[in-house]
Amino acid sequence: MPVWTKILIVVAIAMILTAWGWMLDLSLSAAHAWLLDRIGHTGMRLLIGMMVFAGAWALWKETEDR
Repeated sequence: MPVWTKILIVVAIAMILTAWGWMLDLSLSAAHAWLLDRIGHTGMRLLIGMMVFAGAWALWKETEDR
């Protein structure tokens, strides 16, 4: 799957989640506070780190396929 297709999928999911949040009148700060209550500051740092690692790994694998 080309990189641009993956980017479009991520953007589409982000737009759907954003629209869903607006429909439920859920602001970003409320979602952040809810997630922070669930997993804490360390969990947020780990989650962000895993997301960055997964993105870098996906790009690395894409360049290996060429």
